[in-house]
Amino acid sequence: RANAGFEYELAERIALRAGWYFRYDQERFSAGGGLLLPTGLGSGLQADYSYTENHELPAVHRVSASVLF
Repeated sequence: RANAGFEYELAERIALRAGWYFRYDQERFSAGGGLLLPTGLGSGLQADYSYTENHELPAVHRVSASVLF
């Protein structure tokens, strides 16, 4: 098995991501992105989303939110 992926970041606030799964039983590829909102003094709010396509199972959607300090 092998994985390959990339992330493209714009202005250190927006990230676009994609990945491929090679020789996996279920997963095919994933895509997603993230948003970072600085709130000052090195802290911030971060939100991420990803979509993973599968062979036989339904697609998986993941969402996360973080507070950075």
